[in-house]
Amino acid sequence: MDTVASLSPLRHPSSSSACKLGTARTTSRPAAASPRRLKLKQRSFIGSSRSPPARPRSWSRVSASASIAAAEPAEKEKDLVFVAGATGRVGSRAVRELIKLGFRVRAAVRNAEKASSLVQSVQQLKVDGDAAAISPAEKLEIVECNLEKQAQDGIVKAIGNASLVVCSIGASEKEILDVTGPYRIDYMATRNLVQAATTAKVEHFILVTSLGTNRIGFPAFLLK
Repeated sequence: MDTVASLSPLRHPSSSSACKLGTARTTSRPAAASPRRLKLKQRSFIGSSRSPPARPRSWSRVSASASIAAAEPAEKEKDLVFVAGATGRVGSRAVRELIKLGFRVRAAVRNAEKASSLVQSVQQLKVDGDAAAISPAEKLEIVECNLEKQAQDGIVKAIGNASLVVCSIGASEKEILDVTGPYRIDYMATRNLVQAATTAKVEHFILVTSLGTNRIGFPAFLLK
């Protein structure tokens, strides 16, 4: 797995167009996780009083449930990107730009029911050239994945056959009173994803972050 320190333009395997996602940096630590495998399955709202968010038929909604066997890294698909933090401001923009470039995106969210705005924004995308052959919504897959609490095997399973991982998670500035947020999300959750990406043998890992860009402010001062 390549870890990126200074990100060059990202290109689709079959396209000459490029999109700069941002400056990236990452740290990797030895993995230490419980050897459990999480099996992806379709979830149904049948019999539930809650209504799911409106979505096209092509939008895949996947969640993870525990199973016992050990997982082998899947064969990677060059045009499939796993995006963590896909419902955030930076993450949702990354999802749309990747789809416009022709990539397929597996968008990782903590709660799929809250991904309706992301799905709608993808549905409204205008794409040109070869990328227009398939509707944008067909290139989007939603997968529930909690990087803070989920076992590493579950994160590896969620990454699956994606060849590239984009990490755009970060503590919310709206929750400034939660002083544990930067440690839990910017550090621990990111570390969990780095370890899982290493186990999954992805080809590239891109960390999009604003940490360290200012000497003061949230959450940089809490992480010093």
